[in-house]
Amino acid sequence: MNIDSDDKHILEKLKQMMKDIKYARERISKKSQQAVDFEAIDEKTDVRELDMDSLDLMEYLLAIEEQFGQEIPDKVFEDNELAIIGNLIKYLKDHK
Repeated sequence: MNIDSDDKHILEKLKQMMKDIKYARERISKKSQQAVDFEAIDEKTDVRELDMDSLDLMEYLLAIEEQFGQEIPDKVFEDNELAIIGNLIKYLKDHK
C-alpha cells in the first residue's frame, strides 16, 4: 500500500496519540512496559502487536474519534482489516 502526503500526516497523528497513551500509562503504573519503536510504525503495522492492553486500545480509539471527529465502531481493532494502520487511515479518510 502506498501512502500519500495526506496519509503520512494522519499516520504521524496516530503515532503521536499512541506515544501519549503509552507515556501516560507508564507514569500511572510507575513501571515501564515493553518498549515500542514508534518510528518503525508504518502503514503495515498491526496495532494489536504494539503491547497495548485493552484499556490502551480503548483510550486510543477515543483519542482517534476526538482528533478526527468521527465515530469508530468499538470493535474496530478486533477486525483484522482495520487493525492495520494503513487500513485505519483509509477508513478515516473514507468516513469523513
